[in-house]
Parts: sequence; C-alpha cells; structure tokens
Amino acid sequence: MNTATRIRDLGWVNDAVLFRLDPPIELPTGQSVEHVVISIGPLTNGDHGTLVVAADEEGRVTSWAPLAVLEVANHGEALQQLGYEEVPA
Repeated sequence: MNTATRIRDLGWVNDAVLFRLDPPIELPTGQSVEHVVISIGPLTNGDHGTLVVAADEEGRVTSWAPLAVLEVANHGEALQQLGYEEVPA
C-alpha cells in the first residue's frame, strides 16, 4: 500500500500541506520525491485547482514544476489520484 503521512500545514494563502510519501514518487529522470506539498486554491492562471510540487522535509519547495495539477476538492482526493492513502502520523 502506498501511504502518505501529513507532516504539517504550511500556513500559505492556499490550503497547503506537506506530506511524506512511502514509497517515494519515482520520476522519469531517475530521481525520487519523498516529500510533496499539496496546495488547494487559486492557480497562477486564475483557475481553481490542486497543485502538487516536490519539497524537502521542512516544506520548502524544491521545484515549482508541477508533479500534478488536479481538479479535486481536498488533500485526500489528491492523494488518491496519485495512488496514495493518508495514514496517521
């Protein structure tokens, strides 16, 4: 089972939460991403959506290139679309 552990809310204008993924997401480049920020709210193009980006363990975004842009209403739905289930910390 792919699991995601909520690390903390980030206090951004959007509803942004840091998650640790197990196993990490494997990218086509051969790199893996263990931490992601899932941000729900207005996107830079004015649409409403959910942005998933790579982050470090402190919640600092390491790349603003989206891992996913989703049309979901909450973090749980975003994790499900990524193939993960949220588990308690």
